[in-house]
Amino acid sequence: HGWWLVLYQELVWKVVNYSAMSAVEKQRLNDEVMILRELRSPFIVQYVEHVHDRQAKRLYIGMEYCPRGDLRRLIKECRR
Repeated sequence: HGWWLVLYQELVWKVVNYSAMSAVEKQRLNDEVMILRELRSPFIVQYVEHVHDRQAKRLYIGMEYCPRGDLRRLIKECRR
């Protein structure tokens, strides 16, 4: 009788269709994923995982869910 602990986390998925991207843009996209994977800060939205759908030419980047929205929204809210 084994015990399994399953943790669920709400994610936000950034979906990038790279079918029309140039080689330079594709490299920048790859660089973005690599940088996000390494960043560890309480002030930056946390990267969780990515899924590469080669057939559809889409990259899905899973990020932590921020219930209050992004920084731009928070700044606008504070200005009011």
